[in-house]
Amino acid sequence: MPTNVKFAPRRLGHLNLFVSDVERSAAFYRDVCGFKEVFREPEISMIFMTNGNTHHDLGLMEITPEDRVGRDGHVQVRPGAGKTPGLNHLGFEMQTEAALVDAYRRALKQKVPVSRTTDHQIAHSVYLSECNGHFFEFYADIIEDFSAFYAENQGALISGHWDPEQTAPSEDARFPKDPDLFKSNDAVLTSRNVAYAGLPVKDLQASIDYYADVLGLNAVQVDHESKFAVLEGSAQGGCDVCLMETTEFPATRLLFGGVNLHDGKALTDALKVLESKRIPASFIGDTELSCIVVLDPDRIPLVYSTSPAGRLMARHGPAVVAEIRRLWASNADEANAATL
Repeated sequence: MPTNVKFAPRRLGHLNLFVSDVERSAAFYRDVCGFKEVFREPEISMIFMTNGNTHHDLGLMEITPEDRVGRDGHVQVRPGAGKTPGLNHLGFEMQTEAALVDAYRRALKQKVPVSRTTDHQIAHSVYLSECNGHFFEFYADIIEDFSAFYAENQGALISGHWDPEQTAPSEDARFPKDPDLFKSNDAVLTSRNVAYAGLPVKDLQASIDYYADVLGLNAVQVDHESKFAVLEGSAQGGCDVCLMETTEFPATRLLFGGVNLHDGKALTDALKVLESKRIPASFIGDTELSCIVVLDPDRIPLVYSTSPAGRLMARHGPAVVAEIRRLWASNADEANAATL
């Protein structure tokens, strides 16, 4: 029965990943991918990276068997998570804090489980697990100058508990309106921003229905033959989440992260450099629409392109799916070989 909770975020704001070595991953995303480090929380082995698109495009947290506890004892990682590399959560940007609180109230009324609510001091957040077990954050920025906040709080634990009912939520839109995006001249790939992500799902149609009803993300492309769908948020960017039906989920629980690149550097040239550095990568597409699939140090696939994600997936979605499946098989073969 429909709940009509509809968080209806504007867009995907960030990827938050568990990584086996946070310093190694940060170096990869800086030197290979062109993201800039902006903040650290050493007590929880956390590094944030962005090029100005939002307060962080990437959150990197090192795996550990220990609990990750933030400000005032606030537990930041759900029980059982964070023991192996892969997806921690996807972060979705809301229009306003008021829109976030309204959706939170609808979720509680319809008995949609909420895992936690968090005050990050730059944003307020609601966390939940969706129908396939993937963990999502819906956040609303509460300040506009995140750079100044980071500078004043570098190294401190910044996240604690938030009570959405304690004060009246703001109706001001405080997300970056026209950010000045950083462009690395030294990295192999000149990343602009994290723009979309691919997730495995158990039942494509049931997931499409759930995402529309509870999450407020609507399908703009469905390929029933490849069991693949593209969904977008209220900003109508063309692609925020890609869903692929599969009977087996990868250990990382993330099919891929999608990154928009700055114009100016040919993908074929970048591919040659990646290959020379022995970084696993492959090219998909044609002269008009193309992308590179790259494996990060934990062999998590990242899709990099200057092409609009919606158009890219409309033309080459099945090819991207096939390449991801090949990478899964390659990962499984390497893991099996390592145990012999």
